Amino acid sequence: IDMRQWDACPLDWHARGLLAKQPEDSVRPLPRDLLKRFIERRCWVGGDLSMTTDLSALCFVFPRDGEGEDGGFDLLPFFYLPSRGLKEAEVRDGMPYTEWVEQGFLEISDIRQRETAGVVDYTEIKKRLVWGAQMFDLQEMCFDPWNSRQITADLLVDGYMTVEVPQRYAMLSEPSKKLLELVVSGKLHHGGHPILRWNASCLSSRECNDNIQFVKPERLKSSSRIDGITAAVNALARAISALALGSQEIEVW
Repeated sequence: IDMRQWDACPLDWHARGLLAKQPEDSVRPLPRDLLKRFIERRCWVGGDLSMTTDLSALCFVFPRDGEGEDGGFDLLPFFYLPSRGLKEAEVRDGMPYTEWVEQGFLEISDIRQRETAGVVDYTEIKKRLVWGAQMFDLQEMCFDPWNSRQITADLLVDGYMTVEVPQRYAMLSEPSKKLLELVVSGKLHHGGHPILRWNASCLSSRECNDNIQFVKPERLKSSSRIDGITAAVNALARAISALALGSQEIEVW
């Protein structure tokens, strides 16, 4: 991604202070003026879940201009890291994680048992997904199968629609190209979220027969992270299929 084009995307809303600082709440609320922009709008949410080293990310994807995609998409991301080892991760990755926590761009949450300390608590991520289903017209929860079945099984039991998005060219090429097209055309509304911007700056891709797929950096060898972009692509994979087919039922992969 040409980051000049990313930065040139319209900032008709801003992700600044995305999460209100109310740690006593089970799910911290969005600022009221920001929530009003998204409430009850049709959307899909993508997830990219880690355990320790990588960020865990959710990204709600909202088509603009009613039910079509011509007006572009809004991306509303949420990021998670375990609190234990946060300072070490900050040094390792060279990123201001502590500052992002204070500014409301990053949530810290980890399992409290000593033997699993330093591991992201998926319970907090599930709460955010359920919150999204209550606040928005949420169509599907879309996940990379890796690390996700623990949470998707619980969500299915609770009656939510979850879909696995296989991480292959056939499933990811079209939404990956769509994301790049949205950036170039200035139709990606990302709110200036700094973690999502960092993820975008780390992107690389591989190609096969004119298909592309974004490549995850080797987490133990690289400080680059693309988890928020991966989550957005997982949601876009389902969103653009549904928007293209309109009211027709889309295939569950």
